[in-house]
Amino acid sequence: MGDFQSMPFLRILAVFLATCAAVSFTPGARGQVRMPKIFGDGMVLQRQKPVKIWGVSAPGSKIEVSFGGRAKAAIAGADGKWSLYLDAMEASSKPAEMRVSQNGKNALKFSDVLVGEVWIAAGQCNMEMPLADSAEYKKSADEYASEAVRIIKIGGAADSPQTDVKSPCAWNKAGRESAEYSSAVGMNFAVALRRAMNVPVGLIQLSDDSAATGAWLPKADPADGAR
Repeated sequence: MGDFQSMPFLRILAVFLATCAAVSFTPGARGQVRMPKIFGDGMVLQRQKPVKIWGVSAPGSKIEVSFGGRAKAAIAGADGKWSLYLDAMEASSKPAEMRVSQNGKNALKFSDVLVGEVWIAAGQCNMEMPLADSAEYKKSADEYASEAVRIIKIGGAADSPQTDVKSPCAWNKAGRESAEYSSAVGMNFAVALRRAMNVPVGLIQLSDDSAATGAWLPKADPADGAR
């Protein structure tokens, strides 16, 4: 087993997409609280790092997020945007609830939330190949089932950074059906990581066979010149 701690820093520090640097939603009807689809039941939050939580609501409203016996609050700006950071937490396989309130009233609730390692599986057709097509899966399909491995598949593509996912998506536990249609590379990595570290693992699959390599790299600073 390789030393995962010494790998290049590819992991996502909190459950948010690298392309979602800022939120530009418009507040929902009557100023209701809205959050990106990356937040959902069954999600995994990154351990040992502050976790960014964000969304939109009525301008000036107080938003409080409670999780793991702790709570943090923020005030929505004039444009309705709000964000806050939960304190760093240790890994936990015990399902917990995240509650989001607006001005003291319950607004959203996410159940079965774990804390562990969250990684992005990005790439082209090599990352997109489903586990069902791999020889390893056909030999031992049951080894990929795990309550502590969660997967969310983000579909579609865009020409510019987006603030939310347009296609339907949801977090799923690694079971026979959800695993076999997920990335073979991603699932083998997630299962190996789970066994090596004994913590929950969240896999965000962003593979697209038409994506250019540059789509996954930071934009170069013009001051640095061409690279």
